[in-house]
Amino acid sequence: MVKKAFFSLVVMALSLLTSFSSANDKNATYLYFYGQGCGHCHTVEKYFEKTDIDEKVQLQKYEIWFDATGRQKLVEILPSIGLSLNDVGTPFLVMINGEQKEYLMGSTPIIEYFSALANEGADQKAETGSSIPANPNELSPQNTLLTAGKMEDNNTEESETSGQLALTTGSTQTGSTSKETGLLSSGAAKMGTEENIASQPKKFIPILLSGALSDSINPCAFAVMLLLLATILSKSKSKKKTIFAGILFCLAIFLSYFLLGLGFLKLLYATTMQYTTIFKRGVGLLGILIGLANLKDYFWYGKGFVMEVPLAWRPKMMKLIQAVVSPGGAFIIGIIVSLFLLPCSSGPYVTVLLLLGAESSGLNSLGIAYLLLYNLIFILPMIVITVMVGGGRTSAETLGKRKNKHTKLIHLIVGLLMLILGLYIIGTIYRAA
Repeated sequence: MVKKAFFSLVVMALSLLTSFSSANDKNATYLYFYGQGCGHCHTVEKYFEKTDIDEKVQLQKYEIWFDATGRQKLVEILPSIGLSLNDVGTPFLVMINGEQKEYLMGSTPIIEYFSALANEGADQKAETGSSIPANPNELSPQNTLLTAGKMEDNNTEESETSGQLALTTGSTQTGSTSKETGLLSSGAAKMGTEENIASQPKKFIPILLSGALSDSINPCAFAVMLLLLATILSKSKSKKKTIFAGILFCLAIFLSYFLLGLGFLKLLYATTMQYTTIFKRGVGLLGILIGLANLKDYFWYGKGFVMEVPLAWRPKMMKLIQAVVSPGGAFIIGIIVSLFLLPCSSGPYVTVLLLLGAESSGLNSLGIAYLLLYNLIFILPMIVITVMVGGGRTSAETLGKRKNKHTKLIHLIVGLLMLILGLYIIGTIYRAA
């Protein structure tokens, strides 16, 4: 009799425990953040449609690239998991289970997590007759979520980088623990994430350098700089005044191109780009076309169009430059001449700007830093020419002859750089697919 009563109590306790776990699972809420036009978000969406998983769990979807409401929801939830907007890419999933919050980023981790959830739910159905999804906290270690404030993973290797402990499982980067706080603060599962190159300086800066270097050695900028220096030096007979005028001219070009880039980016962000992948293909194609046009100038220079300042514009530009008599005048002329240089030098710049616009949803400090770096590289050769000519190490005429001699070679270098850049941009799309 006592054994029967004890057995009944055990059964009742197990039933209550199962009931509690089920209620806990039913109360779990998933917040899914995606970007319209994001390729990996589309992959997750196709998985949702195929498995109907979004109907089996409490899944709330928020678009964050173009929808202010979705972005606001993300901004509100991030502090509670110790992240900032700079740490987040798309697709991004947050699971709220009571007071506990967990998150994943990237199509592969999200799909693998829900697949494991469905599989363990199926096992539970076979054992108990219930199809309630398995408790996320009881999933196997390889499917562990990143948890705000802690990281549970039986298979974690720690490697020290940049003052942080990078927690990795296999080849999937799953997070980083801050030494100062000991809390999971930044990073997420990266495998399968939409490759936001612009948010990764190590990947974006080589692209930026390719565009900026090809822009900085264009024959137009050299010709304009040499003409200005020769004019100032012949009129002032002062090396210091020539160097000062040259530096101010470079500063004017720098500011003009920086502000033009800033305005162009803001225009891109204000324009709703529905299909980011298609847009990036267009950017890659533009880079390839600019590269081919410059290669044409190497093999058939002067035939058809030329990737330089239009011939009809040159007399007016030369007249403006030759009218400069002071450093202040050089600064003003620099702003005006920057517009004349656009047909010649805008190709690489526009390509980089379009890619930056396609890769991010808004202008931030990193984007501004990219613009500053690009334009600094762009004017660097002009500064070198200024110091060489103004310092008397060489003459504008000598450098002019060298420029004319190697114009075709410059077009070849620019063409190859832009061709590689365009192919790389298109390649990133297919690698992410």
